[in-house]
Amino acid sequence: MPPENVSREAVYEKVRDAVIEVLGLPPERITPSSRYLEDLGATSLDMATMLVILEQELDIRLPVFEARALATLEGTVEFIMQRIEASPTDPA
Repeated sequence: MPPENVSREAVYEKVRDAVIEVLGLPPERITPSSRYLEDLGATSLDMATMLVILEQELDIRLPVFEARALATLEGTVEFIMQRIEASPTDPA
């Protein structure tokens, strides 16, 4: 279950760390508005790998069919925050 009190800043750090790990880029090259494909050179396989890492790190489900439209770090953070806020707090 995703943490209920996770901050936007913490999610951004997790996303940035996943990008650094998968793409091997220096942190200073990555900004909230960095576009994965155009600016950072990510491939669709890189994107899928980042989603798996983020699912594990944040204990949340990120459906590929929804997430594949994500273009920037900030967009990814917003997507994850919406998923966390929409997650039930009690197990079904």
